[in-house]
Formats: sequence, structure tokens, C-alpha cells
Amino acid sequence: MLLSTLAALGAGFDCASQQEIKMVRSLGVSSDRIIFAQPVKMVSHISYASAVHVERMTFDSEMELKKIKQHMPHAKLVIRIRSDALKADHPLGIKFGCDPITEAPKLLEIAAQMDLKVIGVSFHVGSGVQEFESYGRAMRRAAEVFHKADSLGHCCWVVSQEPETIV
Repeated sequence: MLLSTLAALGAGFDCASQQEIKMVRSLGVSSDRIIFAQPVKMVSHISYASAVHVERMTFDSEMELKKIKQHMPHAKLVIRIRSDALKADHPLGIKFGCDPITEAPKLLEIAAQMDLKVIGVSFHVGSGVQEFESYGRAMRRAAEVFHKADSLGHCCWVVSQEPETIV
């Protein structure tokens, strides 16, 4: 009921698997309102996303870029950076996200060399955050990554995944 209500209201959806994409699409959600945000995507799930025109997806490693290049070179990519809050019930940096200073610039260069299209930057400061400044730090890091992406010819905007908003 909740998902149906959100779909009817025009919400966007962050899906982590082929099954989640199928479920959201069965609610009438158009593919352009879905981002495939699994940190390690199965090739069959990438192929499914491509078949149903879910073009936006996250990446945070060279391995993911190689899979995407091979199986969905037309994808619109969002680089996910790590930006944990100092005080959070569940920091997520160990689960996903590349280091915005040491890894992101290299990944953006690799994406450019592979002729992949990076359209945005995302981050997740963690769940149960107890410090407001974590969002400021994340936005500053995202802006730095955005400027690097822009210098390489990528066309970006910043995406926060808690909740997902475009800034």
C-alpha cells in the first residue's frame, strides 16, 4: 500500500535488484523514476535494467564500470562517494561508496576513457545520524567531485540518497 501510494504521488525509487525493479515497475512507475543503486550489480540484473530502460545507476568501483561498459554502455551513471557521519547508528561507508579524494577522481577519469556518461554524484551519510554537519561535509565533498567530473566532460548534478533529492 505504501509503495502504491508513493508511486501514485510521483516518487522516485532506489532499487537494488532486478526483483525490486520489477516490483516498482508493476506499480506503473516509469523507468526514468528509478535508479539502480546496488553497489555490486549482477550482470543479469544490469541486462534486465537495460531491457526495461532503467538507465540511471550508481557505481563506486572500477569493477562496476567494466561491467556496465560491457553490458549497458548507454547507462547514465551516478558516482557514489563515501561520506560517513561521525555520529551515526549505522555508518555505511564500509558497505559502499568510494573515497571522494583518492578514488573518485580516478574513477571519473576511467569512466571518461571508457566513454561512459556520469550524470551525478550521490552519498549516504548513514542511518540514525546525530550530527547535522555531516550533510555539509558530504555536500562539500560532492561539490569537489562534481567539479572534477565537469573538468572531464561529464555532465553532473548532486544526488543525496537520504532522502534522495537532486540539488
